[in-house]
Amino acid sequence: MLVISLLGALVAITVIFPTIKPVDPLGSVGFVSIAVGFAFRDILENLLAGILLLFRAPFRTHHEAPARQTSAAAPATRS
Repeated sequence: MLVISLLGALVAITVIFPTIKPVDPLGSVGFVSIAVGFAFRDILENLLAGILLLFRAPFRTHHEAPARQTSAAAPATRS
C-alpha cells in the first residue's frame, strides 16, 4: 500500500509540475536512500556487534580484563 501511495505521489508531482520528468523524483529517492544508508551504517554495525556480544557472552563473572598497566574484573550481572 505504501509503495502504491509513493508512486501515486510521484505521478501527481509530474502532473502538477510538467517540467519535471517522471524519472527525476525516482532519482532523488535513490540518492536520499543511499545517503541515509551511509548515515546509519555505523549505528547498525554497533547494534549488530552488541547483539553478537550478548549471544556469545565473552565475559563471565569475575573475569579479568587486562588493559595496559591495570586490570579490572567484570561485575556480576542479573540473569
